[in-house]
Amino acid sequence: CTSAHSAAGYAAGIAKEDIKTLRAGEFPDDKRLEAIARATRLLLEKRGHLSGGDLEELANIGVTRGQIYDIVCHIGLKFITNWIAHIEDPEIDEQFLYRE
Repeated sequence: CTSAHSAAGYAAGIAKEDIKTLRAGEFPDDKRLEAIARATRLLLEKRGHLSGGDLEELANIGVTRGQIYDIVCHIGLKFITNWIAHIEDPEIDEQFLYRE
């Protein structure tokens, strides 16, 4: 799954170095990507239970309420597709393989 997600990120224009950094669990230098990664991590760590302070912190780094909702939708989609992949154990199609 990580390979397919990385390939999709690269196809969307995310630099390979940023993908490598994100895959290592760190934050990239790109401020927009960093903000989205921080918001995603916070949502996952808190299981969506964001406080007013959390929302203010995200707003201060440029993450809008709409982007938070988009991230929630993507997290849900990833849970569903990953769980199905765990059950089915599909081979990854060539176009979804990510090569560093």
